[in-house]
Amino acid sequence: QRRERKLLPGLKERATEALAALDQWLSRLEMLRVRVEQEERWLAMDVDALVSAVQECAKRKRITQRKVKRALQEVKYCEEDGDDTAEARKNADKAAAAHKKAQKAYKDAVRPLMGPALTAFPEVAARVPELAMGALASSGVSLDDYVVGKRLDERGYVMEAERDGERVVLKSRPLPDGDYSTMSRFMRELQRLRDLRHPHVAELRTVFFEQRKTGVYDGYLELRRYEYGGVAQ
Repeated sequence: QRRERKLLPGLKERATEALAALDQWLSRLEMLRVRVEQEERWLAMDVDALVSAVQECAKRKRITQRKVKRALQEVKYCEEDGDDTAEARKNADKAAAAHKKAQKAYKDAVRPLMGPALTAFPEVAARVPELAMGALASSGVSLDDYVVGKRLDERGYVMEAERDGERVVLKSRPLPDGDYSTMSRFMRELQRLRDLRHPHVAELRTVFFEQRKTGVYDGYLELRRYEYGGVAQ
C-alpha cells in the first residue's frame, strides 16, 4: 500500500499527460477529416471551368471600372468648361450600372471557389490570385501598421518589424500577376506554416498582401520573433 501511494501521483500525472496528448491527436484527426471532405467536394467540381469563369468576370469588372473612371472624368471636364453635363452624367450612370452588374457576376463566379479548400490546391489558387489573396489575407492589416527594421537575409525578403509595440519578423515574397509557379510556392509555404504546430517551427501570426505596382503584389507573412535568433533557444 505504501508503494502504491508513492506511485499513484506519478501514474495520475502520466495519465493526465496521455489524455491531453490523445485529445490533441483527436483534434488533429478531426481537422484532417474536415479537410478531406472539403477536398472531395473540390475535386467533384469542374475547377477549370470555374476558374475560367472567374478570370473572365474579373476581366469584365476591370474594364467596367475603367469606363466608370473615364465617364466621371468626362463629367468633371464638362463642369470645368461650363458645358451641359446631362449627357455626361447619363453615360456615367450607365457605366456605374454596368460595373455594378459586373461586380455581382464576379461575386457569383467566385462563391463556389471560396473557403479553406482553396489553399489546399495552390496550383488552382495561383490562377486566381485576387481571389486567393481575399481568402487568405488577415482583415485590416497592411504594411503601414508596421515599423520595419533591419533586413535579416541577403535578398532583403526577411526583416525585423514592430506592430502595436510587439517585435515580430516579416517575410515577403514578390508575386507578379501571371507567375503561377511563384504564387503556388507561396501558397504551399503558407499552408504548411498554418498546419504545423511545433516548438521548432516559427509560429505564423498574420498574412497580408500589398500592391507594389500594377500587376505586382507582395505577400507578407508575420512570424513570431525569437529573442535569441532561433526557435531552439
